Amino acid sequence: IISSDWKYTWEASLFRLKKAGLEGNIIGSTPEDSENYCRGKEIQLWFDYHASQLNDAYINYVIFDDRDDMLETQLKNYVHINPSKGLTQQDIDRALSRFVILR
Repeated sequence: IISSDWKYTWEASLFRLKKAGLEGNIIGSTPEDSENYCRGKEIQLWFDYHASQLNDAYINYVIFDDRDDMLETQLKNYVHINPSKGLTQQDIDRALSRFVILR
């Protein structure tokens, strides 16, 4: 799912992710929480809305974001991105080090 300004142009998001060495599908974008804008809350709202479709498949997920307003329960899945550099190989390596990749 896309939970950043990238969500407005999915094609650009796919290009950026592929360029960074990440391949996959975008399955949705987070809703906007205009009352209490919090990126972590947007992400949780998306998970809550789609929970019945996910069947706990989202246990291993990564949040790449240049914002730092994640919920406490999301911090283990969060990799802070430097907004002036964007997504770097170091960010990807930090994310991958948190998960066992099964092939």
